[in-house]
Amino acid sequence: ALDDVVATISVAMSGYRHQEYQYQARLEELDQAIDLFLQRDHMKLALDASGRYNTATSLLELFRERAAREQAEYQKCVQARTQLEARLAEIRQDRDQVRLLLEGSSEGEEVIAPGTPEQLAQAMQQRLDQATDQGRISIDQLDQELEQALETRLIQEQISARRQRLNL
Repeated sequence: ALDDVVATISVAMSGYRHQEYQYQARLEELDQAIDLFLQRDHMKLALDASGRYNTATSLLELFRERAAREQAEYQKCVQARTQLEARLAEIRQDRDQVRLLLEGSSEGEEVIAPGTPEQLAQAMQQRLDQATDQGRISIDQLDQELEQALETRLIQEQISARRQRLNL
């Protein structure tokens, strides 16, 4: 699930870069048009193009801000995934150690560990359960934050599209 979220945010960031490129190209076209209109003494057209240039500049800034927020969310997801993977590796290592201790004990070998193998296994199981619960909580919180961020992004995109359609 976390990999899917990271992939989704990565795709969204690619979309933002593409939109940023489009607006940057549009700004360059408008800039050239303003110069051309001024050179040909078409003041009304220059003013109109200048207004569009300002609108496109504002939209470009919005896209850049949105992309920066998405980048921050992406970094949080990558960091959370790395932490969860490290914790999972630690849990697996602990599980393997308990398994080895229990196997050694069942074969009649002397096991040097605090308490009986059963007590050690119980303590390790409690640690594993606790870590699993913490991981679930972290994943649930991360899922909620990402869902909220994606929902906010969708709403912002809808508003932006409406504003663009209405030339606001």
